[in-house]
Amino acid sequence: MVFTRSLAALACHMRFVQPKVYPIIDASRKQVYCGGFDCQSETPHMIEPALLKKIDVFLESISEPVILLGDALNAYPDLFKNMQELSNFATHESLNRIWISHVIEMGYQTFQANGPEDVHSLSPVYLQKTDAERNFKKK
Repeated sequence: MVFTRSLAALACHMRFVQPKVYPIIDASRKQVYCGGFDCQSETPHMIEPALLKKIDVFLESISEPVILLGDALNAYPDLFKNMQELSNFATHESLNRIWISHVIEMGYQTFQANGPEDVHSLSPVYLQKTDAERNFKKK
């Protein structure tokens, strides 16, 4: 899924660190795309599947010190104030955005491992209906 690659690109910021890394991308309506990564090596490895979760459910699921990064930190700053008290680390704002260099690196690694992708077969994966779809059915 595309958002899985986005989470992995964010996790690339935290290579060679010990705690679990949780990239979290704002999905609006107090929801986030999130996934857990082991970043102790050069390539982040997903250890918890990428999911769409309510932000409060995600925060309640954290039971150990972790590193949080992503644009959701800026979208819900009041919710993340308490996280510092739990020995969790929220990254600097400059690390809350995907860097194109990480996307290129990941794409190159995928190309080396699997060869070229058929770009004509790519299609978006929607985890929920858009506002327009929900509002259209109400009329």
